[in-house]
Amino acid sequence: MSSVEARRQALLSAQSALEATQAGFEVGTRTIVDVLLSQQLLFQAQRDYSNARHQFILSGLRLKYTAGLIDYDDLQGVNALLTTERLSPEEIGARVAAEASDSGNR
Repeated sequence: MSSVEARRQALLSAQSALEATQAGFEVGTRTIVDVLLSQQLLFQAQRDYSNARHQFILSGLRLKYTAGLIDYDDLQGVNALLTTERLSPEEIGARVAAEASDSGNR
């Protein structure tokens, strides 16, 4: 879960960096190459965040399966997490954290 949170923070940082670079480009202190590099870093951060989320979800499912505790509600929860691509990173992070805490309470 800490990996997911770290990747989420990296994503937010990359978004801020891109916005700052774009602002610098508009006022003439940055080049288009700087903007493109910032975009590349943002896309890498998005990929890493998605990979961390998926790994977290799969690990949780594998653990529950191995322990014999997996049920239909778990699969519905995972499905809801995997279909939330339109949510902001903050909202997705909150849902992943809520799912993890719910799993720990069962």
